[in-house]
Amino acid sequence: MTDKDGKIRITRGIIVIILMALVIGSIVHIQGKEKYNNLGVEECQKGNYDKAISYFNKAIESDPNNAVVYFNRGLAYFKMGSYFNKEPFYKAIADFSKAIELDQNYADAYYNRGLAYNNLFHHYQKLPAESFPPEIEDKYRKAITDFDTVLELDPNYALAYAGKGNAYYRHEDSYEGMTKAIAEYDKALK
Repeated sequence: MTDKDGKIRITRGIIVIILMALVIGSIVHIQGKEKYNNLGVEECQKGNYDKAISYFNKAIESDPNNAVVYFNRGLAYFKMGSYFNKEPFYKAIADFSKAIELDQNYADAYYNRGLAYNNLFHHYQKLPAESFPPEIEDKYRKAITDFDTVLELDPNYALAYAGKGNAYYRHEDSYEGMTKAIAEYDKALK
């Protein structure tokens, strides 16, 4: 073996070590990003939504283009919302919208955004003139549009039919509204 052969082997060895370090570094970085998302999901399952959101925030810091993390944080916000606390629904809508911006075919994000819009209106809240203000009508239309988009992406997404039925029910207390709601519920059952 000549000096030249030895130098080539050493150079190859160094290159292999550098490549291995890069691969290992990438794996550790990817696992770190997934770690925060996974911890957030675990906390959500336990009902610890504030803690879950904290983990999702860390995951977003390390990977701001991950639609799944925005979706998961949106679910946590959604779970925090109620009839008396609607602000989390607005935060959920923002996160579901970001997930959709990052992945325009994200049917679950459209569906859950439609649910969040649905939680912002109900026919019991109608004004004395028996109509909603324009901003509430807008939320109703957006909910219907989201459910329709889900059904365009996946015509067998039964929950989207149910969500659409709920939107009709929540929006109208008329015979026509109830008839439309029942038709959507029937489609969901099929």
